[in-house]
Amino acid sequence: MNSVAAAQLVIDNEILRMAMRVLRGVEVSDETLALEVIDQVGPGGHYRMEEHTLRHMRSEFYYPSAVVDRQGWESWLEEGGQDAREPR
Repeated sequence: MNSVAAAQLVIDNEILRMAMRVLRGVEVSDETLALEVIDQVGPGGHYRMEEHTLRHMRSEFYYPSAVVDRQGWESWLEEGGQDAREPR
């Protein structure tokens, strides 16, 4: 007799999506290096609100589904340390 755990399928799918993103690698080009943006922002500045960063972050950063909890270990424990297999 075979059985399938639906929750495990969801978790496995998320792991595969993360692995596929890593295997895709990071594009390195004049556009993605953004030397002009680095010069514009300068030392001590930050890039998070730059249009270039926002545009590339959407395609380069991996956004997990709601199954994955991306908060820190301490915060996760403080909120009950809920297992991914437990209903939210």
